[in-house]
Amino acid sequence: RESPMVPSRREFGQRAGMQMGAAGGRADGSNLNDRIHAVVYKLVQQAVKPIVHLEKTWSEEEIVKRLVRYLSKNAKPEQLLNVPWEQAAEQLIENSMHACQAACGDKKWFFEVDLSPIFAAVITEIARSHRQAVPDGQIQRRVSELFEEKVDDMFLLKTLWDVIEPIFEDAGVRSKVYNALSKTYQVALDATLIDRMHLPELQRVEAFVSLWMEESMGRAWASIAGSEQILTEKGIISLFQNLIRPFGDDVRFSCIPGVLMTEIGPPPRNWHFVLQATKELLRQWQTGGSRGSRPAKRRKVTHEVSLHQRYDEEDQEEEEGPQVGRQEGTEEDQEEEEEEVHAEGHPECTCAEDCLGSTSDTLVRHILEGVEGD
Repeated sequence: RESPMVPSRREFGQRAGMQMGAAGGRADGSNLNDRIHAVVYKLVQQAVKPIVHLEKTWSEEEIVKRLVRYLSKNAKPEQLLNVPWEQAAEQLIENSMHACQAACGDKKWFFEVDLSPIFAAVITEIARSHRQAVPDGQIQRRVSELFEEKVDDMFLLKTLWDVIEPIFEDAGVRSKVYNALSKTYQVALDATLIDRMHLPELQRVEAFVSLWMEESMGRAWASIAGSEQILTEKGIISLFQNLIRPFGDDVRFSCIPGVLMTEIGPPPRNWHFVLQATKELLRQWQTGGSRGSRPAKRRKVTHEVSLHQRYDEEDQEEEEGPQVGRQEGTEEDQEEEEEEVHAEGHPECTCAEDCLGSTSDTLVRHILEGVEGD
């Protein structure tokens, strides 16, 4: 993610943070809003200098002007003063980064520029104005953590889309596969952390990939018309090979969570396990095997359910009857049982059975990089 020519976000944040105290600590008699704007402007100028060579269209002044506008809009004191400083920091980073991504997300420097000193300076001014006692360095450390987490999440989601785009031609299919991958990512990670962290790292990675593939592809299958022709063995293998090494084997970045592989690093793109897991998933779909099938309505996995619990529950379901090839009338009974559990949903919602609304609700269509989604 980081060019060797550009200091890392963390490195630059440490250097700029040393100057932040002086910039953020002035009490020159001007009002709080003016002080915050002055701090934002000064630190944005510093943050832009290491990355300006990556910009081919905007001038340095244009980058500064745009970032100052997006950040200042979300750093207004009236939006942040009435909550504890840590909550204010979360709100500031969340809103500001979304605003910046909407305008600058396609820029090469977007994931390189370190905005954490700016956020820390704003929160420092807010805390002092509100007379919140905070130990030295605590704001900067926490803001840096929140900023890194947010940027990592945004980069992961962008990478998911970049991987999906060349594999699936239809824009609607892309959106559904993207939603399936993004909405099951944390579920698969939480389940792996709960139940597999005692295992060697390779087995943790295998567990995560297998569960993420099973949950995401099951979700996509249920929402895509003509899934049999779209979610093919070749397509699923290509998808997960590129998720494992989005930028090739020479770049260490992977969509597999780093916490699962701190020592061994990500597997190679042609990792044979992906082929095995894909074949096993398709076999289960076709036969209604011990770990999965292609039911008309999918079961959701909650964060609290461990892998062993989930597999035990599915084994019990298999004893009660297969998910595929049931006798006439059983499928209707299954749908009636699910209707008792799930909300009725909106008939035109593209989230299908995941819709939690009702027929009286207003639908909103999401737009991702100019492409219509759910």
